[in-house]
Amino acid sequence: MDLRLGLILFLGGLWVYLLDVIRDLTLNEPTHAALFFLGFVHFVVLAYLGLSLASLYSAGLADLGGVRQPIRWAAPIDRILFGTWPVVLVALVLSFAVTKLGFPDAWRAFVLVFFVVGLAYTLLYHAVFRTTPLGKVFVAWSPMLGLFAGLAIGYFVYLPIVAAFLADVEVTTDKEFYTAQDTIVVSAKPGGYVLRPTITRVSCGLFARSDPPESTLSIPPDEHFGESFIEVDFRPQAIPLKLREFHYLRILPRGESGGSERP
Repeated sequence: MDLRLGLILFLGGLWVYLLDVIRDLTLNEPTHAALFFLGFVHFVVLAYLGLSLASLYSAGLADLGGVRQPIRWAAPIDRILFGTWPVVLVALVLSFAVTKLGFPDAWRAFVLVFFVVGLAYTLLYHAVFRTTPLGKVFVAWSPMLGLFAGLAIGYFVYLPIVAAFLADVEVTTDKEFYTAQDTIVVSAKPGGYVLRPTITRVSCGLFARSDPPESTLSIPPDEHFGESFIEVDFRPQAIPLKLREFHYLRILPRGESGGSERP
């Protein structure tokens, strides 16, 4: 039980840490070579976190009331959880090494190597390791390639959903306070999870720009008319949703001056 709790705490902390790293890279370095790989590792950690929670739940049910109760799905979950992680870890390390070799389609090479490791282990397990003491340490669940396929397919389902859910836009302005006579300089940068959303429109008062560039925009006073917010429309890459972000402005009353710069 203590091992399962420790595993849950470790995987949960690792999942939160990787989420923060991925979101920061998506916002500031969207072409980073490791971004796709980190997203996949993040998904694998989530899968094993789910298995750990299910294993802990089954162990708790089995010990409920001090009476051992047979749970049919407990043993397969424990075998997958504790038996497959060494092979998956080796596959991830080798796949990541391949992505650093500079292939044009690094993500395809990553997936290919991941499957090759799964196939190699499956063949070696049945041909050599199954009857050895070393083989008994690993899971006796034979279709290792099925687990690898499930992780790969699951990631391509998981990625667009999470990317759409976490799609965001970081909106910044050149000053903290404005008057109705000031020109507002605004920057809108898409962020989120691995797949950056596309900004489709920036508007403020009568000012409106469709498909704006990822650079600063100047909104003159005769177009914003002292409007209190900037509206940014954006769309996730994989799922055609229309999302909107509001950035509220601090417009000072007439007669006061705003010169406070943002740090």
